[in-house]
Amino acid sequence: MIADITKMYRQVWVNAEDGSLQRILWRKTPDQPITTYELNTITYGTTSAPFLATRCLQQLIEDEAVNYPEAAQMARNGFYIDDLITGRDDVNTALSLPQELIEMLKKGGFTLRKWASNHPTLLQHLSPEDVERKVLLSFGNEDVIKALGLLWNSTTDKLMFCVHIKQDKVPTKRSVLRSIASIYDPLGLLSPIIIQCKIFMQQLWQLKVNWDDPLNTEVKQHWQGIQQNLPMIKCMLIDRLVLSEEKVTKVELHGFSDASELAYGACLYIRSIDVHGKITTKLLCSKSRVAPLKKLSLPRLELCAAVLLADMYQASSRALKISFNKIRFWTDSMVVLAWLSSAATRWKTFVTNRVSHIHEITAVENWNHISSKENPADLVDRGVDANTLIKLNLWWNGPTWLQQVETYWPRREEVPNISEEMKTARPISIVSLVTQPNQEELFTRFSSWNKLQRIIAYCLRCLHNCYSQKSRFQGTLSSSELHEATMRCINRAKKDCFRQE
Repeated sequence: MIADITKMYRQVWVNAEDGSLQRILWRKTPDQPITTYELNTITYGTTSAPFLATRCLQQLIEDEAVNYPEAAQMARNGFYIDDLITGRDDVNTALSLPQELIEMLKKGGFTLRKWASNHPTLLQHLSPEDVERKVLLSFGNEDVIKALGLLWNSTTDKLMFCVHIKQDKVPTKRSVLRSIASIYDPLGLLSPIIIQCKIFMQQLWQLKVNWDDPLNTEVKQHWQGIQQNLPMIKCMLIDRLVLSEEKVTKVELHGFSDASELAYGACLYIRSIDVHGKITTKLLCSKSRVAPLKKLSLPRLELCAAVLLADMYQASSRALKISFNKIRFWTDSMVVLAWLSSAATRWKTFVTNRVSHIHEITAVENWNHISSKENPADLVDRGVDANTLIKLNLWWNGPTWLQQVETYWPRREEVPNISEEMKTARPISIVSLVTQPNQEELFTRFSSWNKLQRIIAYCLRCLHNCYSQKSRFQGTLSSSELHEATMRCINRAKKDCFRQE
């Protein structure tokens, strides 16, 4: 179920003493006098507005949690600013939820509208004006609704993408970036397609093309080859539900990482088993990164992909709030497995920092080896066009053995001693200390040469003034006094360090 708070900012009042901070000047026509107004509610566009509105919503949820415990729990985890996305596994338990949420939020003046659900029964008890009727796109007779930037077909419970790629006759770096940025993919479901665009954009930066300069013929043809496949994204229908449709008994999380010389990436899959023993695996999310311009070795890029996978796992597990029965991470790099299976301090700084970060987030025994052909993350770092990705089962459902029992999974191999791995081992450092016996205490008392020099100069001035009553030194230190102090220090140091000579 999804819903939206109507005019959320306008439902929150500011303190009367703060009204003077929200003054506006207004007149309807140029000949009228200017009138001063004070806005009594949170104003859209001010820096504090999102926090203040969200904080008031959170306080309302905490205050009403006693009266509406079920609705409070759903609202606490389901709101993103003014958008609510929530649900239940069973229709019967979800029937009363919309009405409870509406009543609870009305206590704070918030009105929930634009309700939508993949199960029409949940919307029957709501007033018609509160149900989402706006059709953003129409595919036959099915309504498509926008939910946090993604298109959701509530009838078929599918996610879709709306892509408007303008075919420029004379493409420039500005128009290329505009086209790439128009593809909104927060979950990374289109990472194999978008990584091609990212790599191409990096190549434009390397060519040092100005923003509005036309691309040369070769680069233009390369971009047009990528661009002509992008409209096919509209044809993709992606299941919103990543678990089995029946009652689930086990839920597992499987992550894959891989890298190439151009890019690296990672992807997560949910593997669920229902009461009948049916196994379902579906893509949850993914991320891609372009390889840095400063060249790194392939094993180091593979390690960067493993770090990306670990961070994705941490963020996803917090958001899903699911207790997984099993967690596995897969990589096709034996070097990375060798790094992870040893103490982080054994390696050089680059490897040490990343290995220790992975150790903090994941357990070493959860990392396994997989062949490159069976690794879906290989599609992320190499790129795939839209026509191919639509029907690519490896991407949407993971490797085939993941949909079978564990006996068919790749066996955990022993990590061998790899020469490439040993090249990055931290060298053993030998530290030697040279002691100076009978060192002058004066030199160890001060850590600043300037301070020592001036103190010696003032001591010499004091001695001079004591012995000579006629020519007394006064005022700031002269260059000759500083020079004499320097020579005294040098002579003292020579006597300490080169006594025999």
